[in-house]
Amino acid sequence: MWSWRIPFLKNMLKDGGKLCPSNTQTCFSVTTSISVKNRNNTNDLLNFNEEPFICALQIIPFSKGVAPRGVFTERNKASISWDCGRNTISNTQQTTYQVFVPKANQDWTNPLKFNFTVNMRERRSVELLPIINQKQAEHIFSISFDKRCGEDNDCHTDLVLNAILLNMTMKDDGSYITKVTERDSIVIRFIVENRRERAFLAKLYLRYNQDELDEPQLLNKVALSVDIERKENGLATLNLGNPLEEKKKISFDLSFNLVRGSSERVSASLFFDASVNSSSIEEVPLDNRWKAELQLIKEADLQLEGASTPSIVRFSKGSRSAVDEEDIGLQVVHAYTLTNHGPFYAKNVTVTINWPLKLNTEKENWVLYTLEEPIIRHNGEIRKCKVDSLLKAVNPIGVYNDETLKLTYEPGSTEFRNRKPRSVSVSSLGGGNICSIVKIVDVNCKDSTAICVPLVCRFDFISKNDAALIEIRARLWNHTFSGDYKGIEYVAITSEGFVEVDMAQGIMEDLKNNFAKVTTYAYPDRPAQEKIDIWLIILAVCVGLLLLAILVLICWRCGFFKRKRRQDILLHTANYKHEMEQYSES
Repeated sequence: MWSWRIPFLKNMLKDGGKLCPSNTQTCFSVTTSISVKNRNNTNDLLNFNEEPFICALQIIPFSKGVAPRGVFTERNKASISWDCGRNTISNTQQTTYQVFVPKANQDWTNPLKFNFTVNMRERRSVELLPIINQKQAEHIFSISFDKRCGEDNDCHTDLVLNAILLNMTMKDDGSYITKVTERDSIVIRFIVENRRERAFLAKLYLRYNQDELDEPQLLNKVALSVDIERKENGLATLNLGNPLEEKKKISFDLSFNLVRGSSERVSASLFFDASVNSSSIEEVPLDNRWKAELQLIKEADLQLEGASTPSIVRFSKGSRSAVDEEDIGLQVVHAYTLTNHGPFYAKNVTVTINWPLKLNTEKENWVLYTLEEPIIRHNGEIRKCKVDSLLKAVNPIGVYNDETLKLTYEPGSTEFRNRKPRSVSVSSLGGGNICSIVKIVDVNCKDSTAICVPLVCRFDFISKNDAALIEIRARLWNHTFSGDYKGIEYVAITSEGFVEVDMAQGIMEDLKNNFAKVTTYAYPDRPAQEKIDIWLIILAVCVGLLLLAILVLICWRCGFFKRKRRQDILLHTANYKHEMEQYSES
């Protein structure tokens, strides 16, 4: 019967050895020794003049989730094997290997774990006698790091976390409030203090609103050993030091920019939740956490303006059943311009336009017949407003729609697509006094004189000083106004638009300019003048000349053209002098 034993030499490691290679954090040597007990003529079973065994030394994970970390210098691997066992009966064979720990290692708390095995090189016949430990001998041991934390080498730490939001106003309940613009950033100053022994793998975990804020940036990282290890899913992990020395206090600033993406949600409050931890034993965990709520005051001045192109149209007799869109009447485009005057951007903006589609009568009398979905021109792009098909608001009777007349038609040029939203101005015709002078008819949604349908356009994001143009193309239905409307001065047809902003954003804005009207003035067409023949003009001239000749003849016969002679004038003068002399004598 024979067996062997495996003694080992265990060293306590110190981080930062001076004789270690430059690319290592620490290094040490491990010495193994083997000997074989001579029982029942063990020397006859194996040839101990050679190396009858294969020895292997492997660095294995200390526990689940812990990396091996150590590397053998000779092989630059975590395992090494060699031939062994020569002359080991009643003697000891020792082998020493150098082990180093790379600089990338972060775990100085868990020991390094080794597995030392000895296997037989060849199997002899088993007919001689039963052999104990015939195949393999194994020994597992570990080597701890010198953490410099007292006699027990266990580090008891007390991490304290404090934080403050810079340039913010703190309310009585501990929350913060601030007024921001789209270019502002939020800065949090963290202060971490270690009041007891060394804290290995000290980290700070910060949760934030990832749909509101961009990933955090470390402002003063040059002067500190603090760095951001990971940023994902609204959680930032920061390395505070390995170790964070006892009685040490560090301060650093994290900066967040407000999200400007078009698809992100916006709320009026932000929440921050931070905590610190380490692989050392925490004595007072109650002061390891910090929470804060930040209420944002955002101001965005959204303005809606509108105009009709053209602003004045004329209607004439038309067909009730139109096949082509040109059979309906003249084309009218109502354009609404949405402008954000800032200073903050706005998200989830909705523009609703109440469109006068039909008269509020028993019969189906169309007013402004929409031919296509409203389009939006914004940031050099063109898109359509999705209109609910159940409303039957866009071309409800299926009139033929000419593609070349659509607002999105581009005749091989990019100039149309890239043009900027044009500025619109509301044209006014008359004033309040004209309604009392001339006979007009108002067709609008407010007075329920028209059946209106809501056309809704949505904007994910409108930045400061940004503008978007909404255009609605329709045609004035001539047949509706060709009957009873001929005796009036004009018909004022009005659409109404208003802006809504998601209240959850916490945006403060002036609602006075969130409403706009666009009016198209429709006048009855002038009656056509009949053609006058040229012979009638010649006949009228001849009749006029004949009448003039007759008038001259009559005047001549009456002595109208007789002139008084000169002698009559002299006689009248003599009589006048005689009368004057008689008057003077008397």
